[in-house]
Amino acid sequence: MKIYEHMKRIYLILLATLLSMQLLAQVSIGTGTNTSTYNGPLNPFYGYSYYQTIYTADMINASGDIIGLKYTMADENEIPNSDDNLDVWIGHTQKSSYNSSSDWIDVSTLTQVMTDGSLNKVGQDIIITFSEAFTYNGTDNLVIAINAKEPGYDADSNKFYYSGESDDPKVCMYKNIDGSVIDIDSPTLTGTQSPYYANVTLFGITQGCPYPTELNASEITTNSAQLSWTENGTATTWNIKYGEAGFSDEQANVLTGITDNPYTLNGLSYGTNYEFYVQADCGSENVSPWQGPFQFTTNCLDVFTPAYVAPLTTSLPNCWSEADNGSLIGGPSEMGSSSWRTGVGFVNSDGESVYANSIALNNNTHKDWLITPTFDLSGGDFELEVLTAVTAYHFSGITTDAENMGSDDAVYLLISEDDGASWTNLTTWNSTNQPAVSGTEEVFSLSAYSGNVKFAIFATDGTVDDDEFYDFILDISR
Repeated sequence: MKIYEHMKRIYLILLATLLSMQLLAQVSIGTGTNTSTYNGPLNPFYGYSYYQTIYTADMINASGDIIGLKYTMADENEIPNSDDNLDVWIGHTQKSSYNSSSDWIDVSTLTQVMTDGSLNKVGQDIIITFSEAFTYNGTDNLVIAINAKEPGYDADSNKFYYSGESDDPKVCMYKNIDGSVIDIDSPTLTGTQSPYYANVTLFGITQGCPYPTELNASEITTNSAQLSWTENGTATTWNIKYGEAGFSDEQANVLTGITDNPYTLNGLSYGTNYEFYVQADCGSENVSPWQGPFQFTTNCLDVFTPAYVAPLTTSLPNCWSEADNGSLIGGPSEMGSSSWRTGVGFVNSDGESVYANSIALNNNTHKDWLITPTFDLSGGDFELEVLTAVTAYHFSGITTDAENMGSDDAVYLLISEDDGASWTNLTTWNSTNQPAVSGTEEVFSLSAYSGNVKFAIFATDGTVDDDEFYDFILDISR
């Protein structure tokens, strides 16, 4: 009895030690809030799954002994058919992504930290405790491989939280099957590459300078936004990197030595998509990895004042709107999408390639709108300059091939003086006056209009399903 109580006491001490390490020494990677069965460390909805995920040294920003892992699921439901018969490996790698469907990392180069073991589900969290600690060097990237071998499957609602963007490097490779355990040593094994990675916590290590989390933007105006974040260490100084969405490092605006959180970012452009990153500065040249991006959009102006150039090389210019249905009398409907697109152009009479917005008309279903913001014409005698072209349909790029408009197809240039409640036709393009394949430039006087107006382009291929298949291309200069 005394021996039993002594062993029990030792077990409780070890358990308490493990829990305290989990609470005090951990690094969390990924803050994404999307969920999926496919973007986790394993897939409960398949009988068998094999996942390898690379986490970069910059993400981890720490070194030391890793003793376990935590992943978070979308709910607290148990996964009884996926929680046993797990093999887990962890190791260093020079790889930062998977380059092909067979570009697996050989597990013989990794350390096996669980053999035919089990995970624990605690609330929404999945806990994997290693049989031995893995010493991470802090400079190489880290790969985690999990081979789930328990037969049977759970519900497709058993999803994991994950991070990553569609155009990020493919840091995950996985294979999901039913029927038999995956032969991970097979030289012909192929998998699916993915840029998404499961949010994970590494137990046993801590960051010297933790990165900020919970980035946010509020109090957004036409030219400013209040940026905020949560500091996870003791830093009182931060660096901010920002720019238009998708910016490169060369295009980035970098602010250093920021001591305010939240911080008001000024000098922005209206109606523009921005994103920003934050880095904690812990002093003595010790900084965290950049955390982000967080994306926000500045407000549009209520009213624009000419001169104005429409950036119709983008799918939908800032502060414009679009609709997928409607009529001349009733106006636009089904707002928020349309068949107008970019990436298509023509060659003008000077031999120059011109890219603009276009719509492919080839049946009898299109009733698509592009609608401008509001303009104040009270300040002068203005003109509207429009460049149009009709070419044979092409998926993308430039063409010089000609094509005719359909028999009852029409594209209307409209103006509204009552905020879109009604529309007046400025001109109509159809088969009798279609623009040239090399472009036709037209100028419309607006001297008859004053005050606030909107413009719209309404394209329809009528009720007749013609054989013609063409692109109507549009650019508004001013």
